[in-house]
Amino acid sequence: MIKKVLTIFFLTVFPFIPAYPSSPGTSIFNFLKINPSPRTAAIADVNGIASSQALSNNPAIIPWLKSSELSIAHLAYVADLSYSQANYVHSFNKKSALGISLGYLGAGTMTRTVYSASDVNEFSETGTFGASDMLLTLAYGRRPTRYFSYGVNVKVVRESIDDTSADGVLLSAGGYSVTPRTAKKTTFSTYNKNSYPNGEWMFGFGVFNVGPAIKNMNAPMGGFLNLGTSFARGSAWYAELAVYADEAHQLRTGFEIAVADPVQLRLGYRYQFKDPGLGLPITGGIGINIGTLSFDYGWVPYGDLGQTHRLAITTRFPNGTK
Repeated sequence: MIKKVLTIFFLTVFPFIPAYPSSPGTSIFNFLKINPSPRTAAIADVNGIASSQALSNNPAIIPWLKSSELSIAHLAYVADLSYSQANYVHSFNKKSALGISLGYLGAGTMTRTVYSASDVNEFSETGTFGASDMLLTLAYGRRPTRYFSYGVNVKVVRESIDDTSADGVLLSAGGYSVTPRTAKKTTFSTYNKNSYPNGEWMFGFGVFNVGPAIKNMNAPMGGFLNLGTSFARGSAWYAELAVYADEAHQLRTGFEIAVADPVQLRLGYRYQFKDPGLGLPITGGIGINIGTLSFDYGWVPYGDLGQTHRLAITTRFPNGTK
């Protein structure tokens, strides 16, 4: 069954993603490229971690969660931008889960400048205006076997600048599988020293932000393939190939290393095939687990634009289904 799903995926989806992306900034809803999750951002945005924060990236992961989860993340981004997101995943049983996510990006206020022939500089300031983006994501994931899951999500997006706005509906879909021994041993939680047994492998694939052109601009569509393996209790390595329709494709890799019972250190590296990008290609962060609560921090540098910092708190609601 897994081979059949992978074959359909490659034949129907990946041919529509350009091998050489067009110029950056040619998409609408570019804020969807911003990852507010500190845990995945700390390992270079690899979409392989089982977490409620993954429902926007790879909804196939959410059926593997050990319990229902609520996570709230905040990102202090460059140029006074801030992005907040709340995610909730409800686990119904060992085979399915539903998720909902709400996101808001605010750009503060900016000075409105208009052309004025009577002004000595030919431009004049006429007050201020604001810009913001809003995102609602609904996700569903199912495990038809003990070793494989699939998921889909629908994103309802609004982008507003001053009194102009654009709305769209986008689709993402993906798959996730583990080696048979992993499936027998455990399910996954946001962070737990027993999240994955030693020496096991996880695989993921998907496409994101697929939808029609809006105001003659395409959505930031892309796809990914990833894998991961644990090398010690609470420690794992991940790698991913991410392809985009409007920017340079990336190879990503990252580590989560359990340094103590409640603490994980994280480190990531991104290699862009075409453009060097901004700042250092490294990322980092830390996670702390205390009972049913998890605290995560992620750091991503952007060179001259400054540092970005992500924080999140996650709480789990054991429901006895897993």
